[in-house]
Amino acid sequence: MGYMKNKKRRLKRSNIRKMQAGGMIDESNLFYVKYNTRLTTNKLNAKKSEHGLVSIKHATKRTDLIPSAANVVVVGIVRV
Repeated sequence: MGYMKNKKRRLKRSNIRKMQAGGMIDESNLFYVKYNTRLTTNKLNAKKSEHGLVSIKHATKRTDLIPSAANVVVVGIVRV
């Protein structure tokens, strides 16, 4: 159980670093959102446009490794 928790943390941190490298995103501007189903790329882009997000990405690339994180999306916002 402990191994999987650490694995989740590492995945989340690596995604945050990639998002930070892509633009000026501070960790305090990133949030995890869990949906009932995994969003397609088109739906991710639609959500990004709809809510004016800076970035949006799946928390995991593969759905079979950590099934509970398959529907989690990391979103970046701009704080005013």
